[in-house]
Amino acid sequence: MRYVKICPRCGKQNDELSDSCAADGEFLGMVPATPALDSPPDPPSRQPGEIPFVKRHGKRFAPGGPTAAVNTRADQQRRKEAEQDEPEPETCEPQPELATTPEPVPTLFLEMGTGSGQVFEVREGYVVGQAHPSSMAQIQLADLPGIAYVHRSHCSFSFRDRKWHVTAIDQQTYTNPTLVNQQRVAPGESRPLHNGDRLTLSGLTLTVRIIEF
Repeated sequence: MRYVKICPRCGKQNDELSDSCAADGEFLGMVPATPALDSPPDPPSRQPGEIPFVKRHGKRFAPGGPTAAVNTRADQQRRKEAEQDEPEPETCEPQPELATTPEPVPTLFLEMGTGSGQVFEVREGYVVGQAHPSSMAQIQLADLPGIAYVHRSHCSFSFRDRKWHVTAIDQQTYTNPTLVNQQRVAPGESRPLHNGDRLTLSGLTLTVRIIEF
């Protein structure tokens, strides 16, 4: 904004620091300086954070071009309110995996057929053999008729394909027989078992009892 002193006699605009009129020499010491008539007004004051407008060809644009965003305080307030009203994205909580219940294994028992009433419970991986201090069998048989020809680790048991199996253990020298219902099981061979089968270890015979759940 440019300020001038207007001569009270002729109306000429003089510089605001002039003491006399340049046209007629009138004393201007007591004349106050006023805005020049041809001076453009000062741009309006801006609040902190506002972006000034630029006037081009009669249109007002934000600095940066016609497409630049106008970041006024009202715009900031509207954006803030829109962010507060926007719902938070839903998060999917992971579903716990359903625990699978293992299928129950039928219980296997070996029952003496001599009327002694002895029953031996067999579990997965068990080995049956004659009782001896050096035997590693889980079920060690003793004081039974025909036990003398039973190996210390005679046969083993496993559960697979939903059935119990007996495996004749191959011995280093001679392998005494293992039979299921009078059918020989070759050393290293497995044979499925059923409830009521007759299992013979050399001269000792036991009855297979399988209890289903």
